[in-house]
Amino acid sequence: EYMVLLSALQILLAAFSRQEDVIVGSPAAGRTHRDTEKMAGMFVNTLAMRGRPERGKTYSDFLGEIKTFAVSAYEHQQYPFESLVEALGLPRDPARNPLFDVMFVMQNRKSERQTLRGLTFEPIQVRTQSSKFDLTLSVGEEADGYAVDWEYGTDLFAEATVSAFSAAFERILRSITADASIRLGEIALVGPDEQGLIVQIFNDTRRPYARDSSLQTLFAAQALRTPHAQAVLSRRDALTYAELDAVRTRC
Repeated sequence: EYMVLLSALQILLAAFSRQEDVIVGSPAAGRTHRDTEKMAGMFVNTLAMRGRPERGKTYSDFLGEIKTFAVSAYEHQQYPFESLVEALGLPRDPARNPLFDVMFVMQNRKSERQTLRGLTFEPIQVRTQSSKFDLTLSVGEEADGYAVDWEYGTDLFAEATVSAFSAAFERILRSITADASIRLGEIALVGPDEQGLIVQIFNDTRRPYARDSSLQTLFAAQALRTPHAQAVLSRRDALTYAELDAVRTRC
């Protein structure tokens, strides 16, 4: 399940970012030695899971690549993440992670109440006030399926955007589980309603105009109807990009 969900996330990120080389962070338990099994403490390490979800690949081939990379990564899970960053010589920025911006967490241990020497332990829900990464996808197993949680930086994403991510993530999972031979570029990220919105509503740009006038004449007439744009265009010094954007927005 971990590899399927990770591959689906990388397909999602590749589609929205238009990049075919994707690195996703993922935690590893870090308790590989028997002496650590009964020790209390934090042993988690971070792995950089890299994939190349190229549009021409079939999903089965891409999943095979993810499996090979994941197995190799877990064989070296004791290698500290900080040592990897230093070895790569990546620049440091306190505002972001040096190697990846998206984290994937798979909670595959059941959350059960535990009793020890008269003490009872049970999980509680904690609401965070800040996002540790640009985007974090956490998936936990439940009796009837999986619980999916998205954590995101509100300075970067709107709630509607992340809702679209979540819907597209579900469509990807449905597509790849229905047909493993599907090519990644053929996976539909939007449903029929959204397709109609994009093709018909957003693309409804037909407007009547005087066909006997030149583009310059039409532009000048629009500028006269928009005082702010006219004021900007009348300046003799060079326009800044911000001013050009303002003119374009209003015209």
